[in-house]
Amino acid sequence: MNFRKLSLLILIFSLFGFYSCSDDENSNLEGRWQLNQIETSDGKKQDVDTIFYSFDRKVFQYLKLTSDTETFMGFGNYTVSNGEIKVDLIWESFRPYECDSCLGWNSLSRNFIIKRNTSSSLQLESDGEILYFKKY
Repeated sequence: MNFRKLSLLILIFSLFGFYSCSDDENSNLEGRWQLNQIETSDGKKQDVDTIFYSFDRKVFQYLKLTSDTETFMGFGNYTVSNGEIKVDLIWESFRPYECDSCLGWNSLSRNFIIKRNTSSSLQLESDGEILYFKKY
């Protein structure tokens, strides 16, 4: 076997090795998710289609469509550990500032339990609510 083939073979096995060592908890999480439904602790369900969560390399984005032409958007950081996501938002990153009710969270930090995480659907539980998302 010549040196070129050997180098190519080593490169291919190295890539497979890096892929197999990736963080499995993040593998299906990263990307943009559209919130479809919120189920409250008393079982009531509310359909939603204007809120998006994005997870990308520890950076979280919250996006809410407030009208046909306007959005409320902000950023923060997230960590994943033992089936839970912790999100810490940075209020200064939100635009526009004057939409206090647009976020709908009790604080700028929120913990989520991952109930389901596939390549096309995500279910998160937090503060007595279950949030149902589809990959966007």
